[in-house]
Amino acid sequence: MSHALGLEVVAEGVETQEQRQFLTQEHCSTIQGYLVAPPMPAEAAFSLLSSLLEVPRLRNNLAQA
Repeated sequence: MSHALGLEVVAEGVETQEQRQFLTQEHCSTIQGYLVAPPMPAEAAFSLLSSLLEVPRLRNNLAQA
């Protein structure tokens, strides 16, 4: 229903590959939960994202905040 309304679907609490596979089959492309990463302090999350993405502008904006 949310896709028909043009809304993005985010599944929370995804912990297993089986859950991820089910959600993929149901066209849910955004997930969060222990399967992706455990809860972590903001600095650790930023380091993880920085290592995965090239975000110099974001890095500069956060440093100034």
